[in-house]
Amino acid sequence: HSLEENYCRNPDGKPRPWCYTTNSSELWDYCYIPQHNAESTEFSIGLLFSEVERSCITDRGEKYRGPISVTLSGKRCQSWSAQTPHQHNYTTENYPCRDLAENSCRNPNNDSKPWCFTTDPNTRWEYCSVPICGDPGKTEQHNPKPSPAPHLATQGCFHCKGEDYRGHHNTTEGGLTCQRWDSQEPHRHRFNSTDYPEHSLEENYCRNPDGKPRPWCYTTSSSKEWDYCYIPRCGKKIHIIVFKYISSSEFSIGLLFSEVERSCITDRGEKYRGPISVTLSGKRCQSWSAQTPHQHNYTTENYPCSGLAENSCRNPNNDSKPWCFTTDPNTRWEYCSVPICGDPGKTEQQSLIFSPTYLHCQIKDCFHCKGEDYKGHHNTTEGGLTCQCWDSQEPHRHPFNSTDYPEHSLEENYCRNPNGRYRPWCYTTSSSKEWEYCSIPRCEQNTVSTEFSISLLFSDSESEPSTSSSEGSCITDRGEKYRGPISVTLSGKRCQSWSAQTPHQHNYTTENYPCR
Repeated sequence: HSLEENYCRNPDGKPRPWCYTTNSSELWDYCYIPQHNAESTEFSIGLLFSEVERSCITDRGEKYRGPISVTLSGKRCQSWSAQTPHQHNYTTENYPCRDLAENSCRNPNNDSKPWCFTTDPNTRWEYCSVPICGDPGKTEQHNPKPSPAPHLATQGCFHCKGEDYRGHHNTTEGGLTCQRWDSQEPHRHRFNSTDYPEHSLEENYCRNPDGKPRPWCYTTSSSKEWDYCYIPRCGKKIHIIVFKYISSSEFSIGLLFSEVERSCITDRGEKYRGPISVTLSGKRCQSWSAQTPHQHNYTTENYPCSGLAENSCRNPNNDSKPWCFTTDPNTRWEYCSVPICGDPGKTEQQSLIFSPTYLHCQIKDCFHCKGEDYKGHHNTTEGGLTCQCWDSQEPHRHPFNSTDYPEHSLEENYCRNPNGRYRPWCYTTSSSKEWEYCSIPRCEQNTVSTEFSISLLFSDSESEPSTSSSEGSCITDRGEKYRGPISVTLSGKRCQSWSAQTPHQHNYTTENYPCR
């Protein structure tokens, strides 16, 4: 978050940049920073999203900016700025880039299509009748599937792990009704729309805010805390992603195009889809669909977008490079010998630190930012205690396991950070100390800031487009990437330095938020 000097920043996901003030009577205030208004031109399977999409819809209609304000059943839409007859948090302050103007139909939460709250007290919301791009005579009323990618717009299915599912399913596989996310009864939990705004935790709809294998919810049954929801998986999707490549040399910039990355590796090799199935030591890989000689949860059901085909080397858990379970009963897993893109003669066996983008993450005994992607094998705490195994509930009971948190690689008793603490930690084997941070040094910042983004067409990719580097001096969305020098609040108060604890004490320090 780059908490330098007293500059305005957004380390905790508020609607826009803010700071503590030097006024002892006012703890903090938002800053006055211009909103970034540059429209990014996107290409999606031959379609040019320009102004045409603002008056009709493609995909889910997130960019629709037309004036239609009537629902499918003919009800008039409630103004987004109004809180009657229905209260809500879809305001221009919380969603500044969604153009919540007047009472026009919009799609601020990536639902299946544009919608609105209605002026009917008995009907909270409904989808709208909006024209489909490419067919002026056809609207959502006549054809509920937007074009050109209906599988993305179907609220009754989910893709990959369903982290972007925004449908209204609210019953579990066992037939139980879901508990509301804003309720703590019958089950107490940490998820709410304030701390997890990007997950659209509304009503009691099934969601996946913590990276479980698929959408779920807390139940209204006191005997069943939570359960997965019965929602079918969507078909495969093909869409544009933005691929990032950061060079380790100021004068050596590499750009990779097309499908080359699928047969060799850059970064961590998450997109590698080649056939190599031998480890660095020459051991043959176990098939991902097999549970012998090693049992695991890395299945196509849990990781549908990771290409777990046959026994080929893959990187489903964002480890440092592709790996596999081995067919040797005495060796559970090993990294693989996979070619590095741009150097056909070089493999992982010859160059373990293979990509400049994540150079800081390749050193297994250090961590970057908060260490949420740390996959090293350190297993002792700062106080010298041995870590408790994640699959054990002794001596300390806890909610973390490899089934519910597959992306965090909770294996053996290695230090991890599955819940967003300041750095990697573990439960201890001492009954008198529940948990403790691990003695793992923070990695050095040794990558350059020059970043190039190029659009690549991949199938089964879940990467999100990156924002332009111009965002450093103005804001888009919530302004998390703002790095400008403004240090005055909306009311004219001077910002307190982030390194200072007077007049206001706080925990927003460069140690706790090193990447802000």
